[in-house]
Amino acid sequence: MVEEVCAALVAAEPELTMMDQAVGDGDLGISLARGAEAVRREFPGYGEDPAAVLRALSATLRRALGGTSGPLYAVLLLRAAAVLEEAGGVPAARDWARALAEGARAVSELGGAEVGDRTMLDALVPAADALRQALDGGAEPCGALSAAVEAARKGTAATAAMTPRRGRSSYLGERAVGRVDPGAEAVAIWLEVVSRTVCEGN
Repeated sequence: MVEEVCAALVAAEPELTMMDQAVGDGDLGISLARGAEAVRREFPGYGEDPAAVLRALSATLRRALGGTSGPLYAVLLLRAAAVLEEAGGVPAARDWARALAEGARAVSELGGAEVGDRTMLDALVPAADALRQALDGGAEPCGALSAAVEAARKGTAATAAMTPRRGRSSYLGERAVGRVDPGAEAVAIWLEVVSRTVCEGN
């Protein structure tokens, strides 16, 4: 799964770069691709425990990603790791759902953004909510992941109608309207890959 996410982010670099050039610093795609390559190099040393892997991912991305993406992704993964450690044993689907939700909360706390501010949270929070709600409603993990991806995609699309209030796009104001937020798009990309690789053959 990690390898597939890395491959997807490297492949998406031109698209994300073009999107970010229109509304931001233009470095998101490059930064995420650089982070993905760093993860590829270091992943063999991460171990197999899920929480330990998330902590190692956090450390790698904190070092490798530039701009604000590094700290935000690092805190997302670090908070998620803490949730899995607290759960103990082999994480169940609901543990992963709570980890994603708490990771999103950590991103909000660090960056000061909320849903509606036109950031990665506009994909991340709806996805976490949909995942939890689907599992609570009795959905199988793969069905719940599909619901999370759909929610992330809807949240991402909705950013095109939002006036940015956080990040580099906020300097553009109304001029950013009509374009999807690249940070939210990146979340939708990697979450879709997670869903597909987890559920292959199921």
